[in-house]
Amino acid sequence: MHQFSYFSANLYDCGGRKIVAGPNKTVLLLAEAIRKVRWGQGLRLPRPRSVPSNLHTHRSNGSKMTPTELMQLAIEKCREGIAAGQSPFGCAIECGGRVIACSHNTVVATTDITAHAEVNALREACHAIGNIFLDGAVVATTCEPCPMCMAALHWARVGTVYYGATIADADDAGFNELSLPAAELLRIGGSTLELVPELMQPECKQLFAEWKANPRRTVY
Repeated sequence: MHQFSYFSANLYDCGGRKIVAGPNKTVLLLAEAIRKVRWGQGLRLPRPRSVPSNLHTHRSNGSKMTPTELMQLAIEKCREGIAAGQSPFGCAIECGGRVIACSHNTVVATTDITAHAEVNALREACHAIGNIFLDGAVVATTCEPCPMCMAALHWARVGTVYYGATIADADDAGFNELSLPAAELLRIGGSTLELVPELMQPECKQLFAEWKANPRRTVY
């Protein structure tokens, strides 16, 4: 007969800081697996999450990326989306000294109105580290976050968000934007998240022009 006890295990955020101690989930899963095998039940274990291998997770000298370098990754990812007929938005997230997510908008491809670049990047980042909180993370997004994305970034507890183009730029490009600046949303909500505007703004605004030249574009 197999016997198991609840072992204590520490939970860390993506910056290596200890959050809380609790039961070891791996041990609990192992106990459940053995129970199912003994009773002849089907066994399905969760697949481990990992950072996509195509991300530039570290600089060659081992130091963190600068905000400009992180934004350049977001711009490159945005261009991949434009080439695939998606909207002109990209987002990259660095946490704990490595890039853990880089995504573009997939609203059209997934028929999901919430699949903005920031939301996609947050999902990818949280899955990569197995944690819903991204304490201290640095985010670079090619356009000022909409209210939905700004709220999601706040809830994920990221540290700093850099953006390039503005909501007004997106509105000028034809998108149905809410005229609520991200900074105003943070102020009203009392968020401590640091918001840094207009990083590489000309380069990010250029993405809208490239998108407009694509006959496969869809405005929403």
